[in-house]
Amino acid sequence: MFAYGLQGGTSTGGGFRWEATTIETRGKARHDHGAKNGNSKRPKKSADEEGVKRPKKAEEDLNEVLSSGEHEQKKGQGRKTKDEKSEAESDHDMVDSDEPAAAAAEELAELVEELKKNVSVEELRTFLEENELYARGLDNEIYERSADALLFGPCAECPVCGGALQYAGQVYKCTGYISDWSRCNYTTDSTEESRREGKCKIPSDVKNDFLKKWVETHEPKTRPLLPKQKFLSGMTFVLSGRMARKQGTIKAAISKYGGVVAPQVRAGVSALLCNDNEVEGGGNLKTAQAVELGIPLCREKWLEDSIEKGRALPLHSYNISGQIEGKGDEIPWDQRKPEDEASIALMAELKLLGKRSVYKDTNLEEQGGKIYEDNEIIYNCAFSLCDLTDRLNQYAIMQLIEVDGSKTGDGKGQKLYLYFKEGRVGDPKSNNETLDLQESPEAALDNFVALFEDLTGNEFQPWELEKHLRKKEGKYAPLDMHPSVDIRAGGLGVRQLGIAAAHCKLDSRVVESLKILLSQEVYRFAMTEAGLDAPDLPTGNLTVWHVNFCKRLLEEFAGYMKKGDKDVDRKTRLCLDFSNKWFSMLHSTRPVIIDTNHLLAELGAATLETVRDISYASRLVGDISGGTLDDPISMAYKKLGCEMTALDREGEDFKMIKKYFETTMDPLKEADGEYNCLIEDAVMIKSKAAPSFEQMKKMPNKILLWCGMRTSNLLACMSRGFEPAIVEIPGVPGYCFGRGYYCSDAACKAAKYGFTAVDRPEGFVVLAVVSLGKEVLELAEPEKDVKEYEKSKKGIKGLGKRTPDEEGFFKYKDDILVPCGSLKDSGVEGAILDYNEYVVYDAKQVMPMFLVRTRFEGVVTTE
Repeated sequence: MFAYGLQGGTSTGGGFRWEATTIETRGKARHDHGAKNGNSKRPKKSADEEGVKRPKKAEEDLNEVLSSGEHEQKKGQGRKTKDEKSEAESDHDMVDSDEPAAAAAEELAELVEELKKNVSVEELRTFLEENELYARGLDNEIYERSADALLFGPCAECPVCGGALQYAGQVYKCTGYISDWSRCNYTTDSTEESRREGKCKIPSDVKNDFLKKWVETHEPKTRPLLPKQKFLSGMTFVLSGRMARKQGTIKAAISKYGGVVAPQVRAGVSALLCNDNEVEGGGNLKTAQAVELGIPLCREKWLEDSIEKGRALPLHSYNISGQIEGKGDEIPWDQRKPEDEASIALMAELKLLGKRSVYKDTNLEEQGGKIYEDNEIIYNCAFSLCDLTDRLNQYAIMQLIEVDGSKTGDGKGQKLYLYFKEGRVGDPKSNNETLDLQESPEAALDNFVALFEDLTGNEFQPWELEKHLRKKEGKYAPLDMHPSVDIRAGGLGVRQLGIAAAHCKLDSRVVESLKILLSQEVYRFAMTEAGLDAPDLPTGNLTVWHVNFCKRLLEEFAGYMKKGDKDVDRKTRLCLDFSNKWFSMLHSTRPVIIDTNHLLAELGAATLETVRDISYASRLVGDISGGTLDDPISMAYKKLGCEMTALDREGEDFKMIKKYFETTMDPLKEADGEYNCLIEDAVMIKSKAAPSFEQMKKMPNKILLWCGMRTSNLLACMSRGFEPAIVEIPGVPGYCFGRGYYCSDAACKAAKYGFTAVDRPEGFVVLAVVSLGKEVLELAEPEKDVKEYEKSKKGIKGLGKRTPDEEGFFKYKDDILVPCGSLKDSGVEGAILDYNEYVVYDAKQVMPMFLVRTRFEGVVTTE
């Protein structure tokens, strides 16, 4: 299995094997990634090499720094105070201290030019490998890295991963990987620890006289680091518009810390510093030029925060390019406001719907194109790569598309096209795209296989047939797509809903619920809310294998987090590594480092449950979006395997549900206010996957409880039966008692899971009969390892801060308790739950009985 501690290994089980190595098992063996993998068949853009560095306190207070800029503008204007003299002398010292680093850089540049004249890149790659140095990268990087080793001696190994350290101005940083998924983020400012003693070695098979003579006649020198005050060295800025401080003050601060201020926007500028007002209404000439060149527009607060931290902070965190109006596709999605990105994603056309889907941008589907299949192999692959250390977040698509030439007007016979695309989602300028007509089927297959191996570092057939693949450093991870159609495109479109409902032969009240459950919009919104809404990838149509693989990643990392690692550096690395794995397997335009239990629950567990259930719905429903189906709702209902019967609104069941719902409903508190939740309708449900009422009658200690979930998860739960919580996460409601089935006696708690936004008022809750078993433990929080609860099959009542008043309790169907009391404070000390949470560990103890459709309204805005 994957290991997050000291053990390495191979993930097995479930009919798949995906190998991986871990941090502590890598050591020197990782150096084999050198020149052998240095030349890629596929041109790639160089990655931002900025590592994740631990923050360091600046030597001066922010206000002093900025005011010092104003002082420097006034030099010569009157007598200097003692403080001004001291500061000027300090600035002079900083300039002087920069001279050794500048002289070393000049000497390095001269040697680079000599190497280019006398030594080939291939010889230098071999030279770097011989000295256990990083041998991958562009030609210029190879020359500079080799010159650095010759002048100053070979860099030492990283103490974390065994990779080669590399000079990076103010620090030495690691070029290695902490795992096959993650670049190492180790940095050090110790020059002594960063170089090995002695000269470089010349490989025996390199006969270059220039290289040999240089090593024989030169002793390594000490390469000085840039002063820490010069953390903006190598960066160029342009200032735009009125700012909170005078531009002269800002220019002085940038200059003081090693940066340069340019008068005009041009290629090579690091950022344009401005304020939010500059981008409102479409921006100005400078902002337009910056957007055109892909230069980030950053708030001036970036400079203030960088000075306070004593290092150049990531520019993308302060980028406000996305706030410019009217720029259309020019601004990448991840640089826009999140709400703007969400609006675009919800309306975007899905381009890849599944394993047999022709990618929309090829335009070959219109010509009758289809994915080529041979010997049960479908030649269509999607990939994702996320490495937050290098700020890599890319996807790729490759397809072999078969077109009948007789239908295109270009002649008869079969035509095969190899399509390839890679880039960043929502950023057309970053895309690399090709569509090549193949000479023959044999050549097409050979080229497809070679491209797969180039992208992943693995052979194609072992992956496609056996799901056997080992993730390689800097290479893509394949996404295992299902041959069905993503329900975000295969469900009912907005225009279809009314027509489909009018032609449906089912009860009209049942149809009203099915319209929502079969709507494309519900699943689009769920994926957008989860941040997994890339239109280029069928994240809503992944295989069971893919979901199970993600589940294993989640379980192992949750197990690590539960141990509470006290080693901060190790935890930082392992959280980074898991996040890279997670967002490589579940691609997001805004990946973050998952380093808390609440983030793990929100972005990990809840997200995977949503992907699992939406993918199930995609397989269940198929494609009902076409206009040729007479009754698509009835057709989907037959596949569901769950009988739905509308309740008499004047009947006892409906009245009981309404009373129980309204009595245990508190206002739903959200960030923007409080919402009321009302019942719209209720239907009785009988799922073939759930126990029958006759079976439940034999069970002890029965209670009627509310179950909450997202609307996007309901089809799967009604068809397949309820699933337990996917993982245990301490301290988080819905996960803290382990892999059980969670319900509540408070309707508001269940309804909150179905709430999405004020413009999505529809929701559902399920009312289920639950047998708590013969013995029930009442706990404010888990008192032991929750696996003990899972093994014992005892019922759990997690005590919340609010509880129903027992005076309102009554029995339903003779022996089913309905805890229908007004909510009140429980007085339970140490409660981590807001409301009571009931947990059982056997699916046979839960029978979903009613599906209740709700509506959220009555917002009360909070100040």
